[in-house]
Amino acid sequence: TQLEMLKSIDQEKPSLVVTHIHQGGQADEMEWSVGELIATANDREIHTLDELKGMLAKYKYGTLLLECRTGRIGYFHVE
Repeated sequence: TQLEMLKSIDQEKPSLVVTHIHQGGQADEMEWSVGELIATANDREIHTLDELKGMLAKYKYGTLLLECRTGRIGYFHVE
């Protein structure tokens, strides 16, 4: 997944929101939408971009399951 497509938004607990979908990328192929709020990565709650970056580093060259608050899920290959 592309880190630049995400940003933190302020709420009681910060949330990550998808702000851009790269045409032809994994999120585009899974029909994700701009505005999706990401809730978990590999079943662990994430609230900040730093937390997501940590998960991406941990699963480098593997697969990361992201789940949105809407229930939409996607398996992303981490490179």
